[in-house]
Amino acid sequence: MFDDVVALYRALNRPNITPGYSYAFEGELDIQTKQLAERCERLDAAFGSVEMFDEGGGHFRIDVQLPTNEQGRVFHSIADLLRHSPKIAFGALPANFYVADLNYCSLDADKPEKITRLEKLAQFIRLLSQIADDKVDFGSRVNRLLFILPTDATKVRKTALAEIQVEEKALDFDLNHLSLLGLLASEGNANKLHLEERQLIIRSAIADSLAGAEHGSNDLTFLCEHWPDIRRKYLANFQAYIQNFAFEDVRKKIVDSELEYASKLTGAFGDIAGKLLALPVSIAGVAALDKLTTNTEFIAGCVGLCLVTVVLLAVLENVRHQIDRLQSGYEYVFGPVLGKVKTYPTKLRHELEKRENSLARQARLTRRTFRLFMWLTLMPTLGAAWKAWLRYPEIEEMLRAACSFAAAVINNIVNHIH
Repeated sequence: MFDDVVALYRALNRPNITPGYSYAFEGELDIQTKQLAERCERLDAAFGSVEMFDEGGGHFRIDVQLPTNEQGRVFHSIADLLRHSPKIAFGALPANFYVADLNYCSLDADKPEKITRLEKLAQFIRLLSQIADDKVDFGSRVNRLLFILPTDATKVRKTALAEIQVEEKALDFDLNHLSLLGLLASEGNANKLHLEERQLIIRSAIADSLAGAEHGSNDLTFLCEHWPDIRRKYLANFQAYIQNFAFEDVRKKIVDSELEYASKLTGAFGDIAGKLLALPVSIAGVAALDKLTTNTEFIAGCVGLCLVTVVLLAVLENVRHQIDRLQSGYEYVFGPVLGKVKTYPTKLRHELEKRENSLARQARLTRRTFRLFMWLTLMPTLGAAWKAWLRYPEIEEMLRAACSFAAAVINNIVNHIH
């Protein structure tokens, strides 16, 4: 595999590599190196080609064409690696590679300083790509990142477009404290306090720095050079934001939502109260049934009382749906605020928890009130049924007969099953 290709090159005392990524060796071989060369001869073509010739007298000639693909690639230098690895512009290093002038393989445990800097640069590019406001894809191999400046009449450039083109000069700058970008870019920190505001501030700091770059300068190298300034600008702006932040928007949102909800809920219950004014008259009508002498008048009175119940139940059901929509809208407005309650300061968190408990109590009271109204609307029908029961004793006999018939049918079915 690729490690065997690198091991053979090292065992042969690192001959000069041609611009076409090949080399030749002539000389004596020890047993281990000869076995290694034979093993490399049998490797897949993706790992290059090795041809060994026995010239006699213990002398051998080895011609090697080194791999230059995704399975493994050999580079002359760091500059060569940067030129032929377009994925670095997106923060990705090749999986298997060897840099000849550093004698470094990506499988080695010990890393030269230049490789450490290259890995940090790739991490910096990945984090910039994650934190950017947007990415612009024009179908090229260049990674274009868009950073938006805050609205300011003093700045002509409203957006900053960073073209990530990696050059060796970018490795000259120290990229310390990249964990700052890592924390802001991590999805696991979505519920952290002020995360969105922090992301906006770091984007603004990056965009503001890019706005000061000279025309024609390399954007990535410029960002690497000014990374300490970007960090300082971010920390200063974030501290200023925290000092000025008083959670007024959150408080105002809570108060406005509560006032609107209370107003609409009062209107809905006022509508119910107006409709239920017919209920006392209907209950008084139950007592008036005794004064109806003819059966026709009595039955008409009972039907009228039943219709009152039906109409009131329909009205209550309609108003209940209206209040459910109000409740749902209130919870929808409060959802984003209450969902991040743990990220707010203690004083505001307690205030939000009080509002949440108050909302739950309000919902319980509303449900109980509707149950009471439902039972009250049944009173005219129940009263009419009671008067009919007293006026027509045969109803009791008919009900008993119906119950007896139903019991007999059930017994027959059960006996038939057994």
